[in-house]
Amino acid sequence: PVNKLWIASLDSNLGLAPNHSLKFSKVFDTFDSEYEVLCNDSTVFYIKTNCGAKKYRVIRLDIGEPEKVTEVIPERESVLEWIAPVRSDLLVCCYLEDCVNKLFVYDLAGTLLQQLSIPPGSVEGFSGRRKDDFIFFKCSSFINPGVIYH
Repeated sequence: PVNKLWIASLDSNLGLAPNHSLKFSKVFDTFDSEYEVLCNDSTVFYIKTNCGAKKYRVIRLDIGEPEKVTEVIPERESVLEWIAPVRSDLLVCCYLEDCVNKLFVYDLAGTLLQQLSIPPGSVEGFSGRRKDDFIFFKCSSFINPGVIYH
């Protein structure tokens, strides 16, 4: 799938007037790649994309300088399925590698901090937010009906 990415500020001056229209910044304005906003710190956005990376990567973009895109997590041999921002400064990345899911924890600079030790199988569910210091996820396989990890 492909999409465009436009961003609008939802500052306190927005108001609730019915005729009020948002002013969008057109960050990526062509249907050439997929862009998924993961999180932002003010004007700095972290985005999962397949632009220049068939198996996905993470980029950082400051909308104050939209021409300056920085690669945070490069494309790997395995497919990056999903990413969850947690603990305000971490990204938990789920990769599909040799038909099993593997979880990796990166900081926002793109440094690999650790690979989570999980049994071979699929990560079915994940719960974690940027404001929390913990995560939950469920792993299952053909021989394991499922275990929830904290």
